[in-house]
Amino acid sequence: MVVKSPVAKEFGMDVLCDKNGDNGLRVAVMAESKTLKVGNAPAPFELKKGEDLTLRVFIDKNLVEVFANDRQAVVAAGKYVPENFAVNLFSYGGDILVKQVNCSKMKSIHPQSAKD
Repeated sequence: MVVKSPVAKEFGMDVLCDKNGDNGLRVAVMAESKTLKVGNAPAPFELKKGEDLTLRVFIDKNLVEVFANDRQAVVAAGKYVPENFAVNLFSYGGDILVKQVNCSKMKSIHPQSAKD
């Protein structure tokens, strides 16, 4: 996800959500506290003035890895429910302009069994 020079106080996405966008794991950028938070795992992160934000998010069942502008990484575990794969974007204290969202399904590293 690429966000154009955000001004919101807090913004991000919820991943592993149900079909209503609820019960997910929150990925949040909090400008005032200069924090990137994934679930309950915080890490220091601050955008430079006028800088766009690029979040790369990788999900493997319940494990969520987030990379912010190729200079900060945070990993957290969420509740895994196979049918919960929705994503919900949010912002508080200002608007955000999402320039780009890409989604790809990753292939397994394990070879398929002869039965599949």
